Amino acid sequence: MEKPIPTCQHGQKMTWGKSTFEYDEDGIAVKVTDIPAWICHDCHDVSFPPGTSQQLITTIRELITATKRAKIKNIPLYEYYVKAA
Repeated sequence: MEKPIPTCQHGQKMTWGKSTFEYDEDGIAVKVTDIPAWICHDCHDVSFPPGTSQQLITTIRELITATKRAKIKNIPLYEYYVKAA
């Protein structure tokens, strides 16, 4: 049995694709790209698969905590890109 295609908050069918998640806290910006998700191309609503949101939040919290520790220690901060294959 096939799973039904999800709809956005306006009732439009969503398509499977890749999305970006951005978060900013205390001047620290984190951007995660190419996340598999259901996307509405009309209203840009995004729905991540079960567990994905929690994984994103956990990982972003760890990155922000590490960056705040570096700022406290006066370690020069630059823009970093991390890619996990």
